[in-house]
Amino acid sequence: MSGNVSKSERKCSKKYVMNLKEKMRVLHEEIKEMMYEREKEIRGYKRDIMVVEDKEEKIREMEVGMMEKNSEKEWELMDTKFLVEQMKEERARRDKVVEK
Repeated sequence: MSGNVSKSERKCSKKYVMNLKEKMRVLHEEIKEMMYEREKEIRGYKRDIMVVEDKEEKIREMEVGMMEKNSEKEWELMDTKFLVEQMKEERARRDKVVEK
């Protein structure tokens, strides 16, 4: 077991190490690109969620508005029915007075 390494073995091991370093650099760049794409997708997803939440809030507001309008219409309808009922009673009283 000698400690002497031939020139050709050193050149091979240097080339091997350089090739490994180059492969690691390329892989590192690919990983960075994938991470960037993933972050872009996450930002897009968050933006989509915000848009959906805004639309849901608008829909809730519209539903509340519709319920309030329906409630107002119901009250108006009840008022109208009450007035019609009073008019019928008044007419019935007049008809009785006229008959007497």
